[in-house]
Amino acid sequence: MSDAESDADAVALFRPRRVEALKPFLDLDDESEESEGIYAEALEDGSFLLHTFQPFALFAESDDVAHTWLEQFGEARGEVHDDPRGILFFPDSIEPEVSTYAGVVEEAGEEGVWVAVEPELDANALAAAGGEGAGAGRGEGAPRPDPTTITVEAESPPPSSKQR
Repeated sequence: MSDAESDADAVALFRPRRVEALKPFLDLDDESEESEGIYAEALEDGSFLLHTFQPFALFAESDDVAHTWLEQFGEARGEVHDDPRGILFFPDSIEPEVSTYAGVVEEAGEEGVWVAVEPELDANALAAAGGEGAGAGRGEGAPRPDPTTITVEAESPPPSSKQR
């Protein structure tokens, strides 16, 4: 981890399943001195950058830090993000030049860490969903998911009820 990353705060990239579920938790008003939510920036495609104001190094070391931070979303946790890879946390020393979810993943994903939204999802479940599993982004040379595609397996049709 570079010196800039070790001094940086973590930013979380969210693509909400339902924007209405996430917005009550956010402070999207740049002009207000009084904050009543998580400082966030809206992106063009309906996704958001949420500023944790906590050191990125803590998020990079342990998924437990991210899961503790995510507890503030309570029962809405399943609705505030929709990516089977999890949530991308990256250092705020990276200032993406783009304003879309896929663009931020491409720019910041190499330096960030993916964390499952729900802690009970294990590495195998995330891998099956196209993610890298617990501890993703922590090893050198680990393969990265393609930010523009999500693999969805088709369901098998039900067996025919006709008898021969």
